[in-house]
Amino acid sequence: MIKNEINYINSADVNIEDTTPVMQQYLNIKRENPDTVLLYRLGDFYETFFEDAVTLSKDLEIALTGRDAGKVYGRVPLAGIPVKAVDGYLQKLIEKGRKVSICEQLEDPKDVAKGEIVKRGVVRTITAGTIIEGDFLENNTNNYICAIFEEKGKWGLAYADISTGEFKATQGNLGVVQTELARIKPAEVIGPSANQKIQPFQIVPEEVLNLPEEITKLYNCQQRFLKRSLPSII
Repeated sequence: MIKNEINYINSADVNIEDTTPVMQQYLNIKRENPDTVLLYRLGDFYETFFEDAVTLSKDLEIALTGRDAGKVYGRVPLAGIPVKAVDGYLQKLIEKGRKVSICEQLEDPKDVAKGEIVKRGVVRTITAGTIIEGDFLENNTNNYICAIFEEKGKWGLAYADISTGEFKATQGNLGVVQTELARIKPAEVIGPSANQKIQPFQIVPEEVLNLPEEITKLYNCQQRFLKRSLPSII
């Protein structure tokens, strides 16, 4: 690989032990939040790496550069946004249907011994249905997050507006659920996952959203994973 060439490897394909200390910390946090765009705090910027950097660069139309990840992987994609301007960028990402995790520095860098890495962790995961910032919300319009589940032909639906505290639930057939969705127009719908048939050379089956196309084609749908719990949403 040419010295300054960017290596577009996926973060999940990286051996963490072969990377730099900062990248090791980032990758460990990223693997706990694989289905989100991880904004990793480095000083005055939130940085993204690997596939998240490519996504950020395209969605926000900002420069894509690179950062050294170690001798094995060389320079990997990097894109960042200033901490002071994060709200405006967050709004654009949410409008594009992205799920975003904010990874903050959990201690003052001044208190960290020389050569040590500042502790970092995800403090919030933001989706279209979990927005509470007034500037992000439309006036006189509810911002509902909705959960749907089906069992033996019976459907359950629950929805809430986190900004107001409203919560309601109902059950019925699929037609009832579709009618209620059309009425409330949720910003986000969460549904269960289902395992696909294992393909050749696969060890773990891929999980897919287990909701009818009549719903997935009309609404911003996210799946609730089977193998692990979703990141906590504060």
